[in-house]
Formats: sequence, structure tokens, C-alpha cells
Amino acid sequence: MDARAPAQAQLEKSARQLAALSQMGQAVASSLDQAIVLDRVLEGVKLLLSADSVAVLLVDAGHLSMAAVGGAGQTSLIGQRMPITAGVAGRVLQTGQPILAQAGAELARIFSALEQFGLAEAHSFLAAPLHLQGQVIGVIEALAARPEAFGPEDVGMLEAAANWAAIAIGNARQHARIQRRLRESEAMSGISQALNETHNLDQILQMIVDAARQIIPRVQRAVIHLLDADAQALRSAAYSSPDSLTRSELAMRPGEGVAGRVMAEGVPINVGDILTDPRYLPSSRIPNLRSLLVAPVQSGDRRLGTISVQSAEPHAFSVDDEQLLKTLGLQAALAIENARLLAAESAARREAEILGEIGTILSSTLVFEQVLDRLLEQIGRLVPYDAALLLLVDARSGRARPARLRGYENFGVEAVHAARVLLLDVAATPRLRHMAQTGQPLAVPDVRADPAWQPAEASAGQARSWLGAPIMIQAEGAVAFFSLDKLEPGFYRAEHAQKLIGFIGQAALAIQNARLYADLEKSLRYEKSMRARLVQTEKLAAMGRLVASVAHELNNPLQAIQNSLYLVKQESVLSPQSREDLQVALTEADRMAELINRLRDTYRPATAEQFRPESLNVLIEDVQRLIATHLRHNKVSFEFEADPGLPPVPGIRDQLKQVLLNLCLNAVEAMPKGGRLRLQTRYLVEAGEVQVTIRDTGAGIDPADLPSIFEPFFTTKEGGTGLGLFITHEIVQRHLGRLEADSVPGQGSTFRVWLPLVRADASAGEPAAEPAV
Repeated sequence: MDARAPAQAQLEKSARQLAALSQMGQAVASSLDQAIVLDRVLEGVKLLLSADSVAVLLVDAGHLSMAAVGGAGQTSLIGQRMPITAGVAGRVLQTGQPILAQAGAELARIFSALEQFGLAEAHSFLAAPLHLQGQVIGVIEALAARPEAFGPEDVGMLEAAANWAAIAIGNARQHARIQRRLRESEAMSGISQALNETHNLDQILQMIVDAARQIIPRVQRAVIHLLDADAQALRSAAYSSPDSLTRSELAMRPGEGVAGRVMAEGVPINVGDILTDPRYLPSSRIPNLRSLLVAPVQSGDRRLGTISVQSAEPHAFSVDDEQLLKTLGLQAALAIENARLLAAESAARREAEILGEIGTILSSTLVFEQVLDRLLEQIGRLVPYDAALLLLVDARSGRARPARLRGYENFGVEAVHAARVLLLDVAATPRLRHMAQTGQPLAVPDVRADPAWQPAEASAGQARSWLGAPIMIQAEGAVAFFSLDKLEPGFYRAEHAQKLIGFIGQAALAIQNARLYADLEKSLRYEKSMRARLVQTEKLAAMGRLVASVAHELNNPLQAIQNSLYLVKQESVLSPQSREDLQVALTEADRMAELINRLRDTYRPATAEQFRPESLNVLIEDVQRLIATHLRHNKVSFEFEADPGLPPVPGIRDQLKQVLLNLCLNAVEAMPKGGRLRLQTRYLVEAGEVQVTIRDTGAGIDPADLPSIFEPFFTTKEGGTGLGLFITHEIVQRHLGRLEADSVPGQGSTFRVWLPLVRADASAGEPAAEPAV
């Protein structure tokens, strides 16, 4: 009876183990969640073997990782790793056979840092491999504090349990892979749809980091960093995290740390444990971070940034995770490129629209001064500036001088003055010379960092960034330059210069058209003037013939009358009244003779010898003395503003004096109640002329009469002959000058006389060509 008791106990134990094994098999097979499967395996094995602690270690990226601990085991060890060849588990993996260790020497092979997972001191150790489809995917281990707790029969039971566990783990893994693939497909489909339907880059990048965090297990945080425009830093563009992170906390420099190496090498980097990996920079430590996976965001060979996932668990990421993150990086790059292409297309379309509008605005006027105003106004629509100059080039001197300026008033009076007096020799100014030679705009991001920069090229003084553009006309070269200043260093770049290429073409066309229009207008004015002169010449010729004939016919009888009256005056028998009447007749006869002489002098051809250098300042002072009494009686003040540098003009002294006298007397007669007569002389250097201006404060001239005042015999005065202004006009024309008048009724009249410093080759009696002005 006593001999049968152990056998009976062994049978009962075997029955219990088989029942437990069957129950465990059913339990582990009923779930596809690996965590649940592992928990049920641990519970079943502990019951099956009456073990104190049970653990499952799975092969993971060349290591054995503690996947689950049960019983008295330390759950804090989950996730810890050991070399794949270390300890009892390493031997099981190598041999594929279970190991039962109960003696001291055998137990010494335990990898104490991990396999001593449940007890301070284990006296029994049993391990079996997890076989799946011909491969060992892990090891299941059991510990007991009592000696010889496990027998040979327990080895078979653990192997059987290991087979159930391996199948369940394989099924759970397969299910997890399928579920992951489904999630990946759904995420990629959503991202692809978003790429096709929306151009909102922020939204797409956020979808990508959300997908990374949801699909990859054990991820606490996912971030996309993009290289900024200056390539100076990687800055976060999207992140998914349960924590509240600021953008500054997520900024990092390229070339440093893990992200820097990914940017440099263009391949993913998987940091299993930041505490032991030297590639991770301690300065960028993020709380609760142990493992890090970073992949590049790149389009072709151009790297745009990185995408990374972070976990609080060490060795959290697998090869599948690397591939997924790499794919998400490509999707992010595609979204960025699409956004950039759209932005470039939109910018190009907008620039084309602006250029079209600018072309319409510039072509709406042909007045040169208005064109200059609009050029400086419209360039700001393409490229912003703090201050701007439009410089015109003098073809003779090769110097550029400001014609228009904007924005300098914001820098003070001195800046405005410095800009207005700026004079740049194009050949001696490197930037202007370069633009004149190439015909292309030029950007200087920071003038202080450019050794070739000349301070005068940025006349605002405080300018740090500069952009210039030439206006080129074929066969002339550079006729003008734009000079744009920005206070912000690094503002202007090559793309700003590119924007101005189309604009400067339009500017050149606008300036050329304005010039042609000005030349045409000048030619039309000259033609009109010449036609008027021809008509006037014909009138004068007819008038001259008439005057000569009348003067000849009147002169002889007039002399006879004068002689007869003189003889009668000698008679002594005349009464006082008769003598007085006779004197009146003699006086009027003399006046008529003087009038005839004046007419004959006016139409008598002058010779070149009669023209002598005359000072108009001196002639005006002579006229002032002649009319002094007349001025005093009429209560008219006389003001003379003389140009001290006025050069002499070639002329006939008496005729020039007559011109000034006639104009001054007319002005005084226009102010019967008193007023102010003001004369001014000016030397017009560029035109090669002198100008005399006579202003009065009289009643003015009726606008309807103004076009006719220089016609012969036209007068509005009672008893006037209508020859005063006519003869004055003829004398000025004989001196190859011009006489013009303008008047404001009730405020006075202004007469201007222009006389050339050099006579043309025309004869003195013929009108010369109009001098260039």
C-alpha cells in the first residue's frame, strides 16, 4: 500500500498537469492580444509547475527582451534586454532544448541581471524554448525557491505549455501585424486623399504625426522638424503628444545629435536607449524619453527635415517601425513640395497679375515726369522697401543722379538731403557698374558683410540690405537705376532680384515711350512755331512792302508840309493865336515823321555789324532812369532783381532798350491807381540763354485778347496805334529770341523775354531756328 502511494500521487499530479495544460491551451488560444496571451501563459505555467515565478523572454532585434513576468517576479524588469547568447536562456536558444538546473554549478549560468527575476535565491530553474515554424522565438522560464522543485516530467509539461504559448504568441503577432497594416493603409489612404484634396500643409503634417503616434506601439510623442529658410535650425512644424510642448522646446540645430546625423546621412536612426547611445545629445533631453527613432523628410536628394517618434520605454522601436516612419517622411516631403509648388505657382500668378496691372498703369501716361513718379510707386508692389531712389544717368558725364526718392523722410532731414545730392559715377561704383554691364538686378543681403560695398550706394545710412536694378535701353545702355534699402539685414535675396526682371523691362519701355512722346511733342511745337513764323514772315513781308510804299509816298508831301509850315512860322504878321495853331501843326507833322521813321527802321534789314554784346542789367537801369518820373506820378514802385552773373547778349542797343521801355511803359499804364513793377534777370546755363521777366500788379489782360496782343494794329487803348507790342515782338524775334506773356485778370500780367547768348549762322534780318531748350 505504501509503495503504491507515490505512484498514485504522481498519477494525480500528472492528471492535474494535463488538465491545467488543456485549460491553459484553451485560454491562450481564445485571445489575439499578445499581452493577454502572455498573462495567461504565465498564470497557466505557474499553476502547472507550482512555480514561484514565471517569465517569458522574446527575441527582439538580436537581443532577448523580458516580455512578461508573473508570480513573485518583478514587473519592473519588463522591457529589459540581455545578450542573445547570455545565461540559461541563451543556451536554450542555441540548442533549442529545455534545461533543468537544480545544482549550484548549473544555477550559476543564470544571467543574474535578468533571469533572477523572481527570487532573491533560486534553487530550481526550468527553461524551455518557444518553437514557431521551425524557429525559436523566445524562452519561457520558471523559478522555485525549494530545491528539486521540478522533475523530469515537468520538463515535458513546460515544453507542451511552450508549444501552446508559441502558437498563441505567433497568432497574436500575426493579428497585430494585420491590424497594423490595416491602420497603416487607412492612414496612408487618408494622407493621400488629403494630398489630393487640400493644400493645407499644416493639416497634412498634423495627420502624419498623428498617424505615427497611433500606429507605432509605445510611442509617447511624434514630431516633424523642418529646416528653416536660412538653413540655420530645425524647427518643429507639427507634433502629436499628450504633453503641452512649446515650439521653442522642439527646436534643434542641424548637424548636431541624432537629427543632425539623419539630415547629413539621409537614413533612419533608431536609438534604443538614449542613456547609453553617444549619438544622443544630453542637452536636448526630453522628460520621460528613453528610445528615439528618427527618419528623414526628403524629396529626392534634397532633405527638408526629419520626422521622429519618442518613447519612454527603452528599445521600443522595430525595423517595421523604421520602414513606416521612413514612408511617413516621404509623404511629408511630398506634402511640402506640393505646398511649395502651389505657393510658387500662386506667387508667379500674382506677380504676373501685378506686372499686368503695372504695365497698364505705366502705359496710361506719356508724360515723362509722371512716368518717373509711377515707376517708384509701382516697384513697391513687387518688392517692399524702407527707402528707395530712382537715379537717372547723364549720358554725357556717365553719372547717376536721383530723380525721385521715397521713404527717406522717415530717417530725418539729413537723410533726405544726402539722398537728393547723391551723385554716383557709374563706372566707379562697383554695384552700378556690374548692373550696367549685365543688365540684371542685384541683391546684397547685408551691406556690412560685403567687402565690395561702398557706403554711398545705400544713402539711407541705416540700410543693411540693398537691392538694385538697372533700366536698360538698347543702344544706350543703362539710362536709370533703382536703389532699394531695407533696415533688416538679410532681407533682400536672389529671388527678389528675379522678381524685378519683368518690371525693369516695362520700366524701360515706359521711359522710352515717354522720351519719344516728349521728342514728338517738342517737334510738333517747333513745327507749329515755324509755321507761325512763316505766316508771320509773310505778313511782315507784305507789311514791309506796304510800309515802305506808304512811307515813301507820305514822306515827300510831309516834308513839303513841314517846310511850308516852317516858312509860314517865320512871318512876323501872324497873330498869337495863329502862331500857336501853327506850332501845333508843326508838332503833329514832326510826330508823323517820327512814326514813319520808326516804321522804316523796323523793317530796314539789320547788318551783323550792328549786333554788339550788351548787358541787359545796364539797359534796365537806363530804362529805370528814363521812366522814373512816370513811375512817381503813377505811384508805381520799381523792383529789380538782377542776376550778378548775367552774361552779355548780342544785340542792337537802341532796339533792346526800346523793347524794355515799351514793356515797362505798358506795365505802368496798366496800373493807373498805382502798383508794383518787378523786373528780374536770370542766366539759363543749360539752355544758353538769358531771361528777363517783367511783372506788374495791374488789371491784367482778358484771356480772349491774350493770343492777339502781338498782332499789328491790335489795341485795347483809346487812341492807341496797336504797334507797340507788335514792334517789340519783332525786335525780339530779330534778335533770335522769344517773347511770351501770361496774365491773370485782376492780378496782373507777366512778360518774359528770352535772348540767346550766341547768334545762329542765319543772317541778321532772317529768323533763326528755334534754339534747343
